[in-house]
Amino acid sequence: MILAAVAAWPIYRSASFLLLVAVATALAAGIAALVRWRRWSGWVAAALLAGAILVVGVPVAVPARLGDPASLARGLGELGAGLVTGWKDLLTVDLPVGGYRNLLVPALVVFLVGTTAALLLAWRRAAIGAAAVPIVLAMAGFGLLFGRTDVSAPLPLGPLTLGAPVETAIGLGSLGSAV
Repeated sequence: MILAAVAAWPIYRSASFLLLVAVATALAAGIAALVRWRRWSGWVAAALLAGAILVVGVPVAVPARLGDPASLARGLGELGAGLVTGWKDLLTVDLPVGGYRNLLVPALVVFLVGTTAALLLAWRRAAIGAAAVPIVLAMAGFGLLFGRTDVSAPLPLGPLTLGAPVETAIGLGSLGSAV
């Protein structure tokens, strides 16, 4: 999750993003642990995730809409719109987006749903547990694919120069943790 957050940092670069990552990851771990402990089905896990998005969505993904009930209702509408169009909107705005409108909603989905799914799969038998790997790689890929259009500055290492050192470190770290 840390590598995914580092990969997505250039998109957001805000304290709101850091709060979202912390809340979503902790909540996802709690949901996954509860579902595993109670031996609930995937449908119950999905319902818990949907409820969690409704409860924490406005405070962490659309924080500008906290306040009176009318603002909160507009925030819920923006949360729903962000689930559908937030991904596209990330591609059309200048980075970093910070907490602009509902553009934190895709990050909420990535860190809440991705973490829950990865943990639930990883805690299963080895054969199906391997399905957690593409989820974790996709979480890191979110930041790399929706992030900056240019790569980090080359890093000279003696006679060699490492191109895109930040992106390379994230990629190697993700692959290493996947193994």
